[in-house]
Amino acid sequence: ITIGCKVDGEKINYWVHNPGFIPQNIQLQIFNRSFSTKGHGRGLGTYSMKLLSSFLKGTVTFTTSEENGTTFNVTIPIS
Repeated sequence: ITIGCKVDGEKINYWVHNPGFIPQNIQLQIFNRSFSTKGHGRGLGTYSMKLLSSFLKGTVTFTTSEENGTTFNVTIPIS
C-alpha cells in the first residue's frame, strides 16, 4: 500500500494505492453504505470517505486495472 498527499494550487490531493484489482461488479457498489466483500457489519470505509469528501466540498474517485492495481483519490479545496 502506498499513501500520498500533495498540495496542488488551491486543492489538497490524497491518494491510496494498492496492487489489487476491483472487479466491475464491485466497482458499481464501492461507495454504497454497508457494502462489503468481507461480510456483515462492515462496509463503511469507502462510504465514509465519500461522505467526508462531499462534506468538505471535495471529490473522491478511483481507478483500477489488473495491470496497475487500484488508486483512490480524494481532492479537497484548501479554502
